[in-house]
Amino acid sequence: MSSAPTLARVRLVVARMLDSCMVRRRSWARRFPSGPLLALLASCLWGCPQLLSDDFLVLTSADGEAPSSIEGAGAGGAAEAGSAGAASNSQNSAGAGGAGAGGSADAGSTQNSAGAGGSATTLRPFQQTLKPLQDRNLTGDFRSDNVYGDNSCAFDDPDLTICIGDSSNSNAIYRGFLTFDLSSLPAETQGVSAAELSMSIDSIRGEPFAALGTLVAEHVSFSTINLDALQAAALGPAINVSSSATVNSTLSADVLSLVEGDVLARGRSQIRFRFTIQTNSDNAGDLIEVLWKTLSLDVTVLIP
Repeated sequence: MSSAPTLARVRLVVARMLDSCMVRRRSWARRFPSGPLLALLASCLWGCPQLLSDDFLVLTSADGEAPSSIEGAGAGGAAEAGSAGAASNSQNSAGAGGAGAGGSADAGSTQNSAGAGGSATTLRPFQQTLKPLQDRNLTGDFRSDNVYGDNSCAFDDPDLTICIGDSSNSNAIYRGFLTFDLSSLPAETQGVSAAELSMSIDSIRGEPFAALGTLVAEHVSFSTINLDALQAAALGPAINVSSSATVNSTLSADVLSLVEGDVLARGRSQIRFRFTIQTNSDNAGDLIEVLWKTLSLDVTVLIP
């Protein structure tokens, strides 16, 4: 039979094909015979393993490129490598984020610097004691019967006495006036934290606290002490000073609400005294007398 020569011929063809595959690095799949020879080739391969080399495992297409299946595997490898690279980049990005966090820290440093700047402009208290002006047209008293006053309450009193209460002259009422010049306060004043008015009682006539109630101070504005100044409406609520006192006692009151705006303007601040009851109509004087020298306004301002 001719089977032996045919088998030898098939082996020769296979050897040539395999050799051609290794030389040209073409795809085995494209050069492989089909049909009946495929079965013979498969059986032959088991008897000729030495014809195969390790290089044969790397198959190429006719144009020198890897087959699609191999390309898929390569793409998978590249994808894995790319994923690893992406992970590395993500870590680098995270590192960059860390640097960004460091940038936030720098921003914090900027805020700290701003805070330092704020410390540089922190306001501090500065206290100054002011005396009322020694001008009887601005500091003194006046009576509701259009008289400046008499006796120690008169305009020309050397002690600049201020009378507050009522009079035996037709029960006319006395009101006292103070004017403070604020221009001596620091020019850089940014605010006011405290203002305290104090004075001493030099003399008492009758029973002013029992008959006329509470002594109060109120914010006013006037150009000169006269009947208009006595009757002018107050610029805000009155401040209670005292509901009782004796001779030589010192009275004080928080008058920040009365003078704060004036202090910031660094102009003048004017205060008027009165009792809550104008007169008890007994035709007898009930009043207190305060000397100029005992009057003072302690102002605490805020400066840089």
